[in-house]
Amino acid sequence: VEQLLDHLPGGVQVVISTRVDPPLPLSRWRGRGQLAEVRAADLRFSDAEAGALLERMQLDVGADDVELLVERTEGWAAGLSLAGLSMSGRDDTTGFVQDFAGTDRHVLDYLGSEVLAGLAPDAQRFLVRSSVLQRLSGPLCDAVMERRGSGRLLQDLEHSNAFVVPLGGTREWYRLHHLFGEVLRSELRSEHAGLVPVLHRRASRWFAEAGMTFEAIEHAVEAGDPGLVADLLGPVSLAYLGGGQVDTVRAWLDRLGEESVATDPRLCLAAGAGQIVLGDDPEMTRRLDRAEELPYDGELPGGPASIEAG
Repeated sequence: VEQLLDHLPGGVQVVISTRVDPPLPLSRWRGRGQLAEVRAADLRFSDAEAGALLERMQLDVGADDVELLVERTEGWAAGLSLAGLSMSGRDDTTGFVQDFAGTDRHVLDYLGSEVLAGLAPDAQRFLVRSSVLQRLSGPLCDAVMERRGSGRLLQDLEHSNAFVVPLGGTREWYRLHHLFGEVLRSELRSEHAGLVPVLHRRASRWFAEAGMTFEAIEHAVEAGDPGLVADLLGPVSLAYLGGGQVDTVRAWLDRLGEESVATDPRLCLAAGAGQIVLGDDPEMTRRLDRAEELPYDGELPGGPASIEAG
């Protein structure tokens, strides 16, 4: 095919339709201005196109719901069609759109059979386990999955249009298509539930070593590891609370759960400090009294000198 294309007579054009980048010198032809490309981004449906599709499926969906559905599917035409199939016969279309996710049975079946099943076993295992990450890079995935070569595999998956989306032009960071990520997380929870906290814990440590404390805390919370959360949150809690991120800190502690927070004086101290900012004196006193009741020796990482000093 390459020989053919390099020796085409004038006036002849060739159209190639494929799900993956073919093993042809695309960069050379692109540089010569001989290549026109229509890629996934060009094929994404706009709000108007999505509305027209759903109307042809005889579905009455409001403009706000169409906009949200396009956001959820990222304009993916098949995803919109699958949503329409699931929506058919329902009275509460707004409620359906609000809840529509990769766990919808039509989406699960399609992405499972059309995308995931068509990949090599190593790529399938990689994608399922990487689904705990909001964004992916080669070094991060190597650390989380204790493997090598993740950067190259991410590039291959992107070129294969396996619902892996590059972030920026450097191809250092990627993310999963929203619906595909939900399908993969569903698979991970179903088949490897015990692995979920392990993967989050590894991700937390990688982000912490990289100086990305916010992401490190997020994964520690997802791992359900109160000790790790306390180690990471303690040195930055006052800065976060003083910087207007009270709701963020409270959300982390709420997700950990009352029982976990109440067993660590550092988390009680952070929770009490948050209540000071909110002006909730009774709750502040309860949290700080609990912090003093729990045993803890020595300085707190990042200060103060003790729980009592805090």
